[in-house]
Amino acid sequence: MKHIYKVTGFTALIFAAFSLFSFAQEELTTFEETMQLVSVITPEFQEVLDKDFSQYTDKELIEAFITVSSNNDRKEELLDFYETQTKAFDEALTEQLAPEIFEDSSYESQYLLADTINQQMHRTFLRRYNKNSFTFADLKDSQSYDCVSASLLYAALLTRWNIPCGAIETSDHVLVKVILEAKDVFVETTNFYGFDPGSKKEFQSNFGKATGFTYVAPGRYKLFDDLPMKKLLALVIQNDVFMKTKEKKYLEASNLAYILQIIRDDESGKNSYASSFANLASYMSRENNKKGRYEESFKWIQDLPQTQNKRALLNNTYLAAVNAAEKADNYQIGYDALDLSLNYGVTQKNGEYIRFRLMLTNNSVVKFIDAQKFDEARKLIFSEMDAGVLSKSDLLKLYRSVTVKESNLLYNQKNYKKAIETTLDCLEYMPKDKVLVSNLKVYYTGYIEYLKTNAKPSEIKAVVAEAQKRFPNEKAFQDLTGESIPY
Repeated sequence: MKHIYKVTGFTALIFAAFSLFSFAQEELTTFEETMQLVSVITPEFQEVLDKDFSQYTDKELIEAFITVSSNNDRKEELLDFYETQTKAFDEALTEQLAPEIFEDSSYESQYLLADTINQQMHRTFLRRYNKNSFTFADLKDSQSYDCVSASLLYAALLTRWNIPCGAIETSDHVLVKVILEAKDVFVETTNFYGFDPGSKKEFQSNFGKATGFTYVAPGRYKLFDDLPMKKLLALVIQNDVFMKTKEKKYLEASNLAYILQIIRDDESGKNSYASSFANLASYMSRENNKKGRYEESFKWIQDLPQTQNKRALLNNTYLAAVNAAEKADNYQIGYDALDLSLNYGVTQKNGEYIRFRLMLTNNSVVKFIDAQKFDEARKLIFSEMDAGVLSKSDLLKLYRSVTVKESNLLYNQKNYKKAIETTLDCLEYMPKDKVLVSNLKVYYTGYIEYLKTNAKPSEIKAVVAEAQKRFPNEKAFQDLTGESIPY
C-alpha cells in the first residue's frame, strides 16, 4: 500500500483560539500577543501533526479530516453521521456485488469493487459539486463536496474495504490512485463515472455538467505527482485559508497557514503562510495606525519582504503619524513616530523616511507661519538642521518662507527696522537669494521714506549709509544723498 500522505492539521488551532480571534478583530493586541495566537496548536491538532499516516484506519482518516476541516466542535456528531452512513453504504455495496467479489483478490474483482465504491459513495454521501465545499461538515450538512473532500472520503471508504490507494496532485486538482496488482487506476472522485474515466463514455459529459470544468486527462497536466496523505489533508486547510482570507478573517487564516506550512514543509506551504501573514500584517498595521499605535504598526511591517506592499504600508504609517501630529498641533508626536521605525530596521532614514520628515517639517512650519509664531518656526528649522537628516537647501527654503512672511508683516506694520533685521539674519545663510535681496531693498526704501518725516537727519543719514553699503550701485539710495535730505 503506497501511502505517501502527510497530514494537515489546522482546524484544531482555531477552536482553542476562536474566542481570542474574535476578540482580536475588535480589540487590538500587541504584536507579540497576536503572534502567539498565530502559532496556537491545540492537542487534537497536534495529534494529527504527529502522525505520518503511512498506516491508518478509515475512522482515523475521517477523524483527521474533521480536525483539519475546523469541525472539531462537532466531532461526535460528525463521527456518528459517518458511522450511520457507512452502515447504509456497506449494505448497499453488498447488495450490488456477489459475495465472492469481496473474497477475490484478482485484478478484475478489485477493479469492480473499487469502481462500485466510487459509485455508491456518490449515491450515499454526495449530491452536488461545489468548489467551496471542502470540509467534512459540508458532506453532512448539504452533501456538497470538492475534489479534496471527495478524495479523502473515497480514500477512507477504500481503506474500509482494504483496497490500497494513494493520491495524485496536479497544478489545480486532486485525483485518487487505486493501487491494484496489475496496474494503478486513476479516479476522478468528483464524478459518479470517475473510476478509470477514460474507459467510460458517460464520464465526459457528466463531468462537465457536475463541475463546470473541462476534463483534462492525467497525462496532460504539467504537474502530476504522488501526494502524501498529510498533504492531501493539508489541502483542506489550504482551502480554508483561502476562505478565511476572503472573509477578511486574517488572524484565523494566518493561524491555519502557520500549520499548513509545518505540514507541507515545502515552497507551497511557505508561500501560503507568507501571503497570509502579509494580509494579517496589512490589517493590523492599518488598525494600529487608526489608534495611533505606530510602534505596533512598525513591528508588523518589519518582517515583510521588500515589496511595493511593504513600502505602501510604511508610507501609510508615516502619513498617519504626520496627520495625527498636525491634528494634535504637536509636531514632536510625528517626529517620535517616524523615529520609532528606525528601531525596527524599517527605513534606516531612507527616501520614504526623509520624504515624510520633510512633509512634517514643512507642514509644521506652515502652521507656525499661519499662527504668526515665527520664532517657533525658526526654532524647529534650526533643530532640524542640527539633526542633519533633511537637506540644508530644503530647510533654508523653509527659513526663507518664514522670513518673507514675517518681514512683510513687519513692513506692513511699519516696523521697518525689525523687517530689515529679520531679512538680514536670513541672508547670512542665503546671501544671494534674489527674493530676500529684493525685499530688503524695498524695506530700506520704505524705512528711509518713513524716517524723512519721523526722525532726525542723523538717523536718516545712518540708515541711508547702511542701505548704500548693501546696495552700492542702487540709484534710489544715491538720490537720497545731498540737499534733498534735511541733515
